[in-house]
Amino acid sequence: LSNTRLSSTQLSTTRLSNTHLSSTRLSNTHLSSFWLTILNLILIVITIPAISNPGPQRPVNLTCLYQNVRGFVPFSGLAKKIPPLDRNKLNDFQSYIYSNKPGLVLLTETWLTKEHLDNEIFPNDTYHC
Repeated sequence: LSNTRLSSTQLSTTRLSNTHLSSTRLSNTHLSSFWLTILNLILIVITIPAISNPGPQRPVNLTCLYQNVRGFVPFSGLAKKIPPLDRNKLNDFQSYIYSNKPGLVLLTETWLTKEHLDNEIFPNDTYHC
C-alpha cells in the first residue's frame, strides 16, 4: 500500500510538474510572440519613413504653363556673345506669370544662354531655370 501511495503521490507530483512546465512553456511562447510582433512593428516603422513622415502637403490644384519661348531672343541677336532679349515679349510673359501664378512653368525651344539670369526671365525670383 505504501508503495502504491508513493507511486500515486509521485504520479500527482509529476502531473503537477508537467502541467506547470506546459503552462510555463505556453506563457514563454506567448511572451516571445509578443516581443517578435513588437520588433516587427519597430522594423516596419524604421524601414518605411513615410509612416512617421508623410512629407509635404500636396497642393489641391497644380496649374502648368507650357510655353515656346524662342521669341525671347530675336533672330538678329543670335550672333552676339550675349544675345539681347525682346523686352516686349518678355514683359507679356512676365505679366501673364504674375497674374496667373502657375505652379509649374515649362519653357521649350529657347535660345536663352547661361548669361541670361533667372530673375531676367521670371518676375520676383518665384521660379528658377
